[in-house]
Amino acid sequence: MAVRHFELEAGVGNYWRSDGVHLNDIGLDLWMLAIQEGVERAMAVALYGCTLRDNGTVLASLSHHLDGKPFMSLNMESARFIAETPDAQKIAQRFNFNESELQEIRKMFVNTCIPHITELLSLGNCTFSRKEAPVVKVTHVPVDNGTFVVRCRAYGHYPKDISIFWYKNGEQMSSEMMERTTLPLLDLTYLTSLSFNVTSMADDVYTCRVNHSSMLRDFAQDWNSLSTN
Repeated sequence: MAVRHFELEAGVGNYWRSDGVHLNDIGLDLWMLAIQEGVERAMAVALYGCTLRDNGTVLASLSHHLDGKPFMSLNMESARFIAETPDAQKIAQRFNFNESELQEIRKMFVNTCIPHITELLSLGNCTFSRKEAPVVKVTHVPVDNGTFVVRCRAYGHYPKDISIFWYKNGEQMSSEMMERTTLPLLDLTYLTSLSFNVTSMADDVYTCRVNHSSMLRDFAQDWNSLSTN
C-alpha cells in the first residue's frame, strides 16, 4: 500500500520542524490521518454480524481484514479495537480515540443484531427441530425370465439424510449394484428409494434396513423370490 500526501510533499504549511526535514506534531497527525484513510480504502473485507455458539449463546463481532488476513477487530465488551498485527497498532489507536462512535457501534450490535438473530432462530426452530419418520415399503416388479426389480422405499422422511442398505443372506450388498433416488414431496418431506435387479434363488433372502434420525429403532424387512408367488 502506498500513501501520498501532496500538501506535505509540497513543503507548504506549518507542518515541519525548524530543520525543514522532519514533521512536527501537526504534520505527523496529518500523515497518520492519511495512512488511516489509505488503510480504510485498502481494506478488502469488513466482517460483522452475530455468531451462534454451540452452547446456544450469541456473540456479536466486527473485524477488518487486509489482504485476506486479520487486521483488527472490535472487542464488544470493552468497545475498543484490538490490533491483530503490529502494523495495525497505530490505526487501532486512532479508531479508539472516538469512544462515542465505538459505543454506538457496540450498542447497534447488542441492541439490534443479537435480538434479531435470536428472533430468527426462534422462528426457524420448527424447521431445525422438525423430524418426520418415514413409511417404509419393500416391493418388487417382474422384468423377464425370473428377473425382478426389488425396491425399498422410504416415504415422508425429514430431514433429508437417511440410511438405506440392502443385505443378501446377512451380507451388505455393494452400492454399485444399486440405483438410489431421493425426491422432494409437496409437504416438504422426502422420498428415498434404493433398488436393484435380481434373478434370485428360492433360498436367497434379501433384507432392507433403514435408519433415520426420527426413528427409535432401525426398520428391517426381508424379501425373497417366494414373496412373488
